[in-house]
Amino acid sequence: MPSLSSSSASLLVRGLLACGAVALAAFALASCRETPAPRTTAGASGAVAAADSNLAPGFTLPDLEGTPVRLSDFRGKVVLLDFWATWCGPCRMEVPHFKKLTEKYGGQGFVVLGVALDETGAEVVRPFVQKQDIRYPIVIGDQYTAGRYGGVGALPTTFLLDREGRVVKKYVGYRDLEVFEEDIRPLL
Repeated sequence: MPSLSSSSASLLVRGLLACGAVALAAFALASCRETPAPRTTAGASGAVAAADSNLAPGFTLPDLEGTPVRLSDFRGKVVLLDFWATWCGPCRMEVPHFKKLTEKYGGQGFVVLGVALDETGAEVVRPFVQKQDIRYPIVIGDQYTAGRYGGVGALPTTFLLDREGRVVKKYVGYRDLEVFEEDIRPLL
């Protein structure tokens, strides 16, 4: 077997490291991708529309003070159900959208319900909510609840529910204010 010069060996090692880095990056991207939810179709706004009239899975989760909040408490309202976390940049970018939507449509039977998935719970969520002056309801979520919504594999993941509690749209990732507004208005 022929021997390699030190410069050839160095080149070979760098090439192998580069290939490994590319493979690792490809694996990371593939593992972060959202698995599509069953029975959905993509809409013009980039949202995913529910293909049937299934009710959103019910839940009871604690708010920031530990008081139980039920999804059914919001029946009769159009609900934007947002799975998010304080450490998630795109989630943080959507907060001003949700505040504006609440201000504009809250009197028409619309509510944003934030489901925080931070591992440390209210301890980290409460100061964030206070600093951002979030006035829409926030509950502390869990993986069980996220799993009931098809496994929330990316944050933010937001569901638009009609007044009967049916999932009308699913959004994975950041969306502009206008996208939400376009989908909410017809349901009011």
